[in-house]
Amino acid sequence: MWTQLWSGLGGKLADRWVAVSGPALVFWLGGIAAYAAGNGLAPLVGLVDRLSKAALPAQLIWIAVALAAVHASALAVDRCALPVLRLLEGYWPAWLAKVTDDRVADLHRRAVAEQAEWQLLAAVPDRSPEQTRRMVRLDELRRRRPPLDRLLPTRLGNRMLAAEDAPRVRYGLDAVVVWGHLWLVLPEATRTELTAARTAVNRAVAGVVWSALFPLFACWTPWTIPAGIAAVLLIERLWLPVLVDRYAVLVQAAFDLHRFALYRAAHWKPPDGPAEELGRGPALTAFLYRGEAPAGLQYQHDT
Repeated sequence: MWTQLWSGLGGKLADRWVAVSGPALVFWLGGIAAYAAGNGLAPLVGLVDRLSKAALPAQLIWIAVALAAVHASALAVDRCALPVLRLLEGYWPAWLAKVTDDRVADLHRRAVAEQAEWQLLAAVPDRSPEQTRRMVRLDELRRRRPPLDRLLPTRLGNRMLAAEDAPRVRYGLDAVVVWGHLWLVLPEATRTELTAARTAVNRAVAGVVWSALFPLFACWTPWTIPAGIAAVLLIERLWLPVLVDRYAVLVQAAFDLHRFALYRAAHWKPPDGPAEELGRGPALTAFLYRGEAPAGLQYQHDT
């Protein structure tokens, strides 16, 4: 029994280590490859030969130190994921205000032009297949934007902000305020999907950080610079937007399908229709955020 227990525990720890430290291991193996490209294989072969001739306890210590260093670097990069994601979303420091304003103004002009084009296409009675496809594309771009007065300087940030704003626009609920409360009443399957989607986003952001660090090995060989830049662009432009869009869709779906569970958990009567919901959503938000209850509020208890 104990053998099976430790075997299972060891397997789980190994899986956890690979999940957390896998990208770090790839990074450091890339660094070793860069060292070999710049200095040849002889120094590495000599190091491996010395380690193979060392006593078993010494070998185990060196292996443990190497694995611990890889894991520590992985944890350090993971801690950087959220600040880096905020930068990718367009929450830039104050000294970049001019760049931020210019970028937002450019996106605003594009959005206005796209809305005008969509309206023109909507007025066409017999649209061609090309016009229909263009209209669908414009509608998708509009879905991925927040209100024009809340635009951020990056498309990634605007997609995330659109998901946060949708519950407020549709249901009067402030997603940032009530998300923690909603999370507690979501079904387990929904929370699992959301957690997996958010974890995928965080890992992709960590991949951006690892790729940005890869040119540090240019002291041994210059090919690490284009390799790191290419990896950053590949992840940031192609991979990360897909993951962010999936996560944003799931966040919106969580509000679309489970917001009434939030009312019931707070012992509020769910709204009877969309018009009433837009009025009660802000009241529920204020109640959960500041404890402000509307006059005459009567709790509804399950019987």
